[in-house]
Order: sequence, then structure tokens, then C-alpha cells
Amino acid sequence: MTISRALCDSTGDAATTPRAADKRHSGWRRAGVGLAVGAICIGSISAWQVNASSDHQSSFVPTAPCRLFDTRAGNEPDGGKKTPLGRGEANVHTQQVTGTVGNCQIPADAVAVSMNVTAVGGTAQSNLRVFPADVDTPTASNLNWTARQSPTPNKVDVQLSPDGKISLFNQNGSVDVVANVVGYYTPNGVDALRTRVAELESLTASQAQALDDRVAEIEALSGVSDQRLFALERATPFAISASGSGDDFVDIGLDPIVVLDVDVVAPVDGRMTVNYSSATNTLYDTQFSACSVFKEPEIPSGLDLLSEAGVAVSTTPLNNNYQYIASIAGTKHIAMSAGESATLVLVCRAARENGAQVLARSMTAVFTPS
Repeated sequence: MTISRALCDSTGDAATTPRAADKRHSGWRRAGVGLAVGAICIGSISAWQVNASSDHQSSFVPTAPCRLFDTRAGNEPDGGKKTPLGRGEANVHTQQVTGTVGNCQIPADAVAVSMNVTAVGGTAQSNLRVFPADVDTPTASNLNWTARQSPTPNKVDVQLSPDGKISLFNQNGSVDVVANVVGYYTPNGVDALRTRVAELESLTASQAQALDDRVAEIEALSGVSDQRLFALERATPFAISASGSGDDFVDIGLDPIVVLDVDVVAPVDGRMTVNYSSATNTLYDTQFSACSVFKEPEIPSGLDLLSEAGVAVSTTPLNNNYQYIASIAGTKHIAMSAGESATLVLVCRAARENGAQVLARSMTAVFTPS
């Protein structure tokens, strides 16, 4: 899963965290790969922040899944583009998101959307790029597939253009695309209020006093205090995502290997619902691979991983008859206590030592207060 035009900046050095030393003495090994982690900023409470600045915060609103569009003829929803997406810049498709579109209703003030996107029936090895409609086509891809591969899904969070649109680019051949919305992002009202308060510095004394008086009147009428606002923010769901590039392969064998991780902090008691997906590539037909999400360091060893993992059998040829590919996806629920800080890790293993590779992988963790 990737985040197109990130909603907030990410900073921080994992090498300085307390868990770095622990990993050197654990029974499993971490894949030495660099991952771009997109931190989706929710609210204004520091406990919610994951390497985020406060300049571009937004709030995640989870929704029941709805079908935004399906380019396949004869499939719901009716209307919109109903032909495969062609190759190159000449065939970039611009898609309206906000408003009543397909089977979805997305508010006009949404600044980004969270979707499960699936590529179906690609005629050539290619990739799909999803991005705001008001920017140039990026070089980073959201989905990658080979010719005649089985349907390829991925989680995509993408910012919207000011008029609520996204664009889709397919590099080679043609492919049908299906998108289901699972949530959207709205501007953070608390940050807007802070910005307005900061503007008081440029007001005259009389203007500032008049505004202060009006704010006091509103507070008296509504009965909203700073403490109540603080409690309300802490009880709001939030989400954070991480992804690995499809060009960034990780070798896996018999021992579980961490292929993706993300740090979270629970503001109150609740649980993390983690949706994860990955693709594996192997030289052996019918070989299984397994992946699942755990709290670090609560990672089972060897075959014990299979009892809680999504398992895939590699049967689809990739490029030639000597490589096989399979997709793995699943959901894991992880309980968390108020104030708890945890690292959630996506762990994979194969049936043979160095017998497989993990290709594109992603996970999105949504926190829901108890």
C-alpha cells in the first residue's frame, strides 16, 4: 500500500529506538530493506502522531466498503468508465471521488480517500499508479502484475485534487480496474482553530479583544472545555499504513522474517485492526508461503506461524515455467491498552530455506477505541 502525496511528513531514526538492540538478539532476522512508511496524521494529540508534522493533519473516517467504480462492462456500478484502462499518458483516466459516485457518497470536504484497488485481466506486465488529478504522473506504482496474472489487489490511500478527483495511469497493455472505498480523510478542525488563533498576532488590540469575547460567548453557550475536546480527540479512531515497493524483493526461508513494520501508540484502551497483503515468488510449483501480523516481539517460530497466518500456494507462472507467484491477504485484530506503545510487524516464511521471495507488501492498522 502506498500513500500518494503524503498527508503528513515522516521523520525519525529507527536505529535510535529501544527495540533496535533487542532485534540483534532475537531468534528471527529482519530483512535488510528500506521501506517508505507513510504516517497518516489524525487529530492534534501527540500520542496519535507517528513521525508526523502538525502542518497537514487530517482525520480518518472509516466507512462500510462501497464500490466507487469498476471498468468491466456489465458490472456494478453503472455509469462511468466501462472499458479497460489503456497504456501510457494518452490513456490516463480521471475519476471523480467526492459526491455521489458509483455506490459511494464521499463528502465534498474530503481531502483523501482510502481504497482497496484491484487490477483484473492485465494483458502485459505492467503497473498502476493512482495519484491526485492535479499533479503530474508519479514514477512510484501502487500495483504491479504480470500478463494474465490472477486479480491483483492492494490498499491505496491517495490525496484528492481540490475538486475531489484522482487519476489512474497504466504503463503497458490494458487492464480493468476495480476500486472499493473503505474510508476517507477530512481536514482537522482543531488544527484549523490553532491556525486561526495564530493569526491573532496580526490583529489590533481591539480586534483581538472582540474575537476573544466572541470565543468566550461560544464556549459559554456550547459548554465545550479544553478537557472535553481533549477527551473527544483521544476517543476518535485513527489509521496508519506502511508499504514496500514491488521492486524491493525480500528472500524468505524456514525462519520467520519481518518484511514490514509500523510503530503505534494507543491513546485509550482499544484494538488495532490490521489489514495486510503481500505477493510471493518461488521457483517451486505448489510451494506454500505464509504471512501474518504480530506485536513485536510476540512472533512464533517455524511452523507455529501457520496457525495464525494467511497462507498462499504458488501456482501461477511468472514470466516462464520456472517461477511461480501467489498473493496473500488477511486481517489481524490486536488488543492495546491506553498509553501502550507497540511495533506491529508483518512476518513471512516459506516452506524451503531461501525458497521464496516477498514482493510488494502492505499493511494498514486502524485503531478503534473500546
